[in-house]
Amino acid sequence: MQLVGAAMWLLLRPPHALVDYEMGRTPDPEDARGVLRCDMAEGATLACLAHALLLMLTTTVYAVKARGVPETFNEAKPIGFAMYTTCVVWLAFGPIFFGAARSAERMCIRDKACPLHLRPTTNHTSCRPTPVLRLQWGDPCAAVPLALATLGLMATAFVLLTFIKHHETPIVKASGRELSYVLLVGIALVYAITFLMVAEPGVGVCAMRRLFLGLGMSLSYAALLTKTNRIYRIFEQGEERG
Repeated sequence: MQLVGAAMWLLLRPPHALVDYEMGRTPDPEDARGVLRCDMAEGATLACLAHALLLMLTTTVYAVKARGVPETFNEAKPIGFAMYTTCVVWLAFGPIFFGAARSAERMCIRDKACPLHLRPTTNHTSCRPTPVLRLQWGDPCAAVPLALATLGLMATAFVLLTFIKHHETPIVKASGRELSYVLLVGIALVYAITFLMVAEPGVGVCAMRRLFLGLGMSLSYAALLTKTNRIYRIFEQGEERG
């Protein structure tokens, strides 16, 4: 469903990079900046993330229902912290998302208004090009998430290789091999989207942002939901027969 939605998103609104001069507006016209970013279409972005949120909430419901399952069999126990950490991220996401774009009036010189891609000179007699900024790989606000994402990818790769090495062992089979692989791929995509968010916006980067935005979380929570629901139903049927 997530892939179908992303594909329709790409077809109906082709990806492209743009310079958002509104985002760089400041009270001082001489400090005005433009921000290079992808045209993500706010409504479609929220729809993709809302789908992941729905899966997360449904998984949470089944995790709560599965509290009575014995510890030995309950696969929902270890995921509680991850789910509620994601809730905090979602709560923090709203103000960041809606506060990113700010409207502002055009800056004026003596006899006319400067276009959005220009700013006035110091004496306000003419217009000059507005500098265009973008997130750099070496910026502190990018370096820390990139470092954490790299560590996360390394840990995910280690777990994936361990699963592959012991693919036929009873413990791997009992944990649900296929769903575990789907879960690991989803986790890897969540970490990988960090690099796409820092990369210089372009047609390819913007397209991959749309495809992978929410896909990692959807895969992860879909796998967790399936596993938790399966365990819950097995023990629920056992209690009814008993």
